[in-house]
Amino acid sequence: MPTLDDLSTLPTMGNPSPRIASDDLLVLQDADGAGGSRVKQVPAGVIAKGFTDAYVVNFNNSELVAQTGANTDEPITLFTTPANAAVTRVRVVVTKPFVGLTACNISVGDADGADHFVAATSVLDELVVENTGAELDTKQEIEFNTATKAFNINFDPASNGEDMADLTAGQLIVLVEIVDAADYANLASLIEATT
Repeated sequence: MPTLDDLSTLPTMGNPSPRIASDDLLVLQDADGAGGSRVKQVPAGVIAKGFTDAYVVNFNNSELVAQTGANTDEPITLFTTPANAAVTRVRVVVTKPFVGLTACNISVGDADGADHFVAATSVLDELVVENTGAELDTKQEIEFNTATKAFNINFDPASNGEDMADLTAGQLIVLVEIVDAADYANLASLIEATT
């Protein structure tokens, strides 16, 4: 197995080699890491596409399984955005259709609006959707927050008398691009300033 010392001997990507797939792993140093190794493996689909965060939600997520109320939405907090940071892009990829409900929609938002980033969309089929919400419906929009804020995905079983615990299959990935002012302050120290 090659080590970091062998990088110069490893083959490079290019024509006619296949493209780097989203599930290929890249190695990087986690500057914020502590303790043991600060070397991490990160899927190329996260970094190469410009995302900083990725979350997987399966049908058997503990919060979905616990929601047995008919026609009751289930919000799941995926993370808390840092203060003085902007959400610039949110993509949802349904990798395995959700099964067990007549209808099932999701939306992605924050504490101020359940659909700020991705408007309600069905997850009964494989799909890719990005920036369709009230605050990110164009490529130029961003959501800048001076305070921390909960970042949520909301599951809605529609109005068929069904509940989220009835799901028997399904998986989605939420990819997020966060621009954190604190990260850029650290980045400045790595770039030679113009004089």
